[in-house]
Amino acid sequence: MLVNNAGIAVAGPMRGSDVERLEAMVNVNITAALRLAHAAVEGFVTRGEGTLINVASVLALAPERFNAVYSGTKSFMLNLSMALHTELANTGIRVQAVLPGPPVPGSGARQASMSRRFRRTG
Repeated sequence: MLVNNAGIAVAGPMRGSDVERLEAMVNVNITAALRLAHAAVEGFVTRGEGTLINVASVLALAPERFNAVYSGTKSFMLNLSMALHTELANTGIRVQAVLPGPPVPGSGARQASMSRRFRRTG
């Protein structure tokens, strides 16, 4: 099983953004994810079974909510998943896409609080 969850986000509109940072995001969100999926699928085909779970985002369906480049990378993950699901039909390989939504307000503070509470001591 591969849970293809690597990803980074660069906030803000494309216009005025550092193109190097945008390219780095594309390299992680698309190129790295594609290479991982490719390697996993090759192994799954050899074994005749496997599961590929690609993490996209609801922003793949609502690109105007964040920014063009990030949304585009998440659309790639969704489309890759849908196409691979069809390509790999009847092979014993399952392909799924997960589209998480925005974080729950305040969850970051709550998570930080929990991390401090359960920090290792000694």
